[in-house]
Parts: sequence; structure tokens; C-alpha cells
Amino acid sequence: MEDKKKLNPQVIIYIYLLIGIINLVSRGVGINWVDGYTKPLLMPLLIFFVYRYAEGYITISRLLLVVALLFSWIGDLLLMGEGELFFLGGLVSFLIAQILYSFILYQSTTGKMAWRWMPSMLFILYAFFLLSLLVPGSGLMGFPIAIYGVGITVMITVAGLRKGLTGKLSYLAAMIGAILFVISDSIIAIDAFYSPVLFSGVWIMSTYIVAQLLLAIGILNHK
Repeated sequence: MEDKKKLNPQVIIYIYLLIGIINLVSRGVGINWVDGYTKPLLMPLLIFFVYRYAEGYITISRLLLVVALLFSWIGDLLLMGEGELFFLGGLVSFLIAQILYSFILYQSTTGKMAWRWMPSMLFILYAFFLLSLLVPGSGLMGFPIAIYGVGITVMITVAGLRKGLTGKLSYLAAMIGAILFVISDSIIAIDAFYSPVLFSGVWIMSTYIVAQLLLAIGILNHK
């Protein structure tokens, strides 16, 4: 009877996606108070999903995944504030999350990771191009933005290098999640420091919500 009362991990995903959709709609129509209530719920729901999915089977990767999601949640809360200090705090929180994701993905392999020039250079060139647009006009924030850019580039590169070293689901989920994370952060940076993006809030959160879910699924399904 006790097991039946426990919330199924799949149900938690449905709740997570429902809250995410409500958040996106509220952003699209400009209902800020709904956004303020729903955004802080997302990462705790994913942490709960990881807990239920693990079913008591704890690994270093799963523990670090929870920590990465916790720092992402802190970043979410800080980025809801206004001003450079809140933005910088959010940036640092997400940088820690990216470092953790990089380490987790590196560990979640079944063999020695080998350098692949083509995908790796594509990610590096994209980061260089984007930073060359953003840093000149970002003032004192230029250095932190560049450091964060390096951090997330390492994360997506490691995700790409896992091909053939983990199961197909784990690789694809983490890889697509990493790509969506880069897209989300790119829109944030472009909108803040280069040129306004139409419906930026919707694009940022839609890619971010799916990115975090897919990264979690990819890490949890490593075999």
C-alpha cells in the first residue's frame, strides 16, 4: 500500500511540464505574478523527480545532479531580481551548475572519452562568435559573461563527446538538452547585451524548461 501512495516519476514530469506551460503562457500574455509563482517551482519539481526515479539507488552522479539543479534553482531566483548584482549572482550560480553538469556527463561514460574535432570545433566557434558580439557592449559584465561562455561550451562539448560511450537515450537526451541550454542562454545574453529579442521570455523559458528535463533524463538513464 505504501508503494502505491508514492508519486510516479512520470506523473512528476507531467506536473513539471504543466507548470512550465502555465509559466510560458503567463510570460506570453504578460501576467508577471503568475510567472513569479511558477518559475520557482520548476527546479524543485525536477529534484523531486530525480529522488523518485532513483528509488533509493544513490550514485555520485545522481547526488551531483541534485546539486546542479539546486544551483540552477538559486540562479532562477536571482535572475528574477533586477540589476547587475542579481544578474551576476545568477550567472555564478549557473556557472557552478554547468561545471557540475560537465563533470557528471564526463563521468557518465563507459570508456575513455576521445576528442572529436568536428562537433567540438563547431561548439567552440559558435561560442567565440557569440562572445565577440556580446563582450564589447557589456561593460564590466564582459569578463563574467566570457567565463560563463567557456563553462557552458565545455558542458556541451562533453555532452557531444559521450557518443558511443553511453546508451542512445542517455546520449541523445543529454545532447539535445545541452543544445537547448545553449540556445536559452544565448537568447538571454543577446536580449540583454546586444539587441532585444521578440518574446524573449517565452523563448528563454521554453528552451530552458526542456533543457533541464532532458539533461536530467540523460544523466539518470546512463547505462
